[in-house]
Amino acid sequence: MKKTFLPGLFLAVAMTQMINAQSSTDTSKFKLPAEKIISASNNKMNFDSAVWNEIKTNAIRNFTRDYKNVSNAKWYISGNGFFVVFFASEDISTWVYYNKKGDYERMIRSYKEEKLTAEVRHLVKSTYYDFTIYYVTEVNTDKKIEYHIKMADKTSWKTIKVVDGEMEITEEYRKAQN
Repeated sequence: MKKTFLPGLFLAVAMTQMINAQSSTDTSKFKLPAEKIISASNNKMNFDSAVWNEIKTNAIRNFTRDYKNVSNAKWYISGNGFFVVFFASEDISTWVYYNKKGDYERMIRSYKEEKLTAEVRHLVKSTYYDFTIYYVTEVNTDKKIEYHIKMADKTSWKTIKVVDGEMEITEEYRKAQN
């Protein structure tokens, strides 16, 4: 479990940094990597523990209200003091960010094509029908939802950003010729 968690964490950090760099909003306050592990899991919470005193009560309250059925959450504090909660459920990895006051800031979810909404999948596949979608990162703020869709065909890789039904290529690479 620990051996697979660290590579996953590094992938999450890399994806988050890439998404934050591409986002059109001010993302300077969402810097990762998470610097401090607060809890191994919320299913063994001991609220008398000193480490839980570092997390704003409002963040814990908001998380438990919005995510009632999550039992495998791991809490982190980012370098900027943001509270980050990670959990995985039904093949979707989720990071929820709370600001220093414990208020919701954004949620980042990562998953494969099968979990992508039919509307967004149809929009992308109708334009890039020869491409295979292999990874989706969804960034959800109060204002909008951005989808960063990684896909490939025989000759190239692309990352497409979809916001409000509009697509934009954010990365494009050619595969080496054999």
